[in-house]
Amino acid sequence: MLSGKFNYCVLGVITQDKEGNQLKTKKGNAYKKLKIAVIDNDGMSNHVYDYIFSVERVAQIVRSVGVESINRKFKEKKLDLNDLVGHQGECIVGIKRGNNGYSDSNVIEVYVAKNEDPIKNEPSVAPIKSQGQTQPGAQVELEPADDGLPF
Repeated sequence: MLSGKFNYCVLGVITQDKEGNQLKTKKGNAYKKLKIAVIDNDGMSNHVYDYIFSVERVAQIVRSVGVESINRKFKEKKLDLNDLVGHQGECIVGIKRGNNGYSDSNVIEVYVAKNEDPIKNEPSVAPIKSQGQTQPGAQVELEPADDGLPF
């Protein structure tokens, strides 16, 4: 899949690795990842896994989904990531260059808030350490995530 603006749907929340162990960063902090179906311009669904390390990232998704009940739960600090399953919105997809024998992969740079155009306006929460706004069809090289997060 090329980079660009696409529709998405949250398919699930992953909290464990293939062996059944809780997902943890190299520093031992627990994290979760979302399984996202990204719909390309031909209507084909591609799965992208979005690693959730911060409250800011969750806030970005909540704004993108644009559902009042989800927004209220988030503001009341009662939102479970599973509440997002089945909800949809728009996102900007980039391409992360592979290394150490891994091939390139798609990443979600930013979730687009309802009624917002991230190409013309600043996103409501900054993309994950990308190098500028992504233009459709462009390749983006992302830096590794900072592992010093609280969970």
